[in-house]
Amino acid sequence: MALRPRQLSVTRIETLRRDPYAIFAERVLELEPLAPIAPEIGPREIGDLWHAALQAYGEGFREGAPPAELRARLLALTAAQFAAPLADPSFRALRWPRIVAGLDAFLAFDVERRIRAGRVLVERKGKFEFLLDDGSRFTLTARADRIEILRGGGAALIDYKTGAPPGTNEVKVGFAPQLTLEATMLANGAFQGAPAVETIEALYFKLGGADGGEVKRLNFEDFDAVVTRHFDGLKALLAQFADPATPYLPRLFPKFAKRPGDYDHLARVKEWSATAGQSDQPTVDEA
Repeated sequence: MALRPRQLSVTRIETLRRDPYAIFAERVLELEPLAPIAPEIGPREIGDLWHAALQAYGEGFREGAPPAELRARLLALTAAQFAAPLADPSFRALRWPRIVAGLDAFLAFDVERRIRAGRVLVERKGKFEFLLDDGSRFTLTARADRIEILRGGGAALIDYKTGAPPGTNEVKVGFAPQLTLEATMLANGAFQGAPAVETIEALYFKLGGADGGEVKRLNFEDFDAVVTRHFDGLKALLAQFADPATPYLPRLFPKFAKRPGDYDHLARVKEWSATAGQSDQPTVDEA
């Protein structure tokens, strides 16, 4: 019981929902994947560089600067973050033009969004402690990519994605609760430098791709109800795993698994999935 985690980020809550065994291996067994030999830059590293560049741009944004100056600044900041991969001629020739197209799409998005936003907060850390039904405390953490405090009241939560954003139904049923849980945290004043404010808009901005960028809004008619349901569901899920009798099973919903997990080999996912979950032991009739 004492080894079970009492603090998780909103992204790890998604993992707990989809693949509890990964949380068990990571937080209880304290296992970490070995770093690959001579690793190539991959999607995760590219995403980190994107976020670092947009954070630097957002923190140094100059109100009233002409578009050409903003673009030059954004390009320079991004080139500085991507200095290592840009040393590779193939990266510069094949991937950098798409990144520049993504920057142009982001810049158009950013300028339009700031018309409604009184304040734009970027990469803000949050921590929210709350009580479970058994009286124990749990801490939910997050790092919000972008929080907009809107002039007309309320706030918008925006998450940048370099990969495919989750589907609307995937979010609504609780498989991807990042933004809805962040909305609960924001309403409780859990983010650094942000007031306690209701989220009235939530969206993903897809960076890159054929069009440079794409907005995907969470257009729930009952957004507040979804936020409440997700937080209530989180407390129920945490109460379930607070029970020592609850095992951390692997891949509870294989159909919705996005990618191979770091701990799939320990959970022997290939073995049991190859046999459709059938045991190697003989049945009563076969014995």
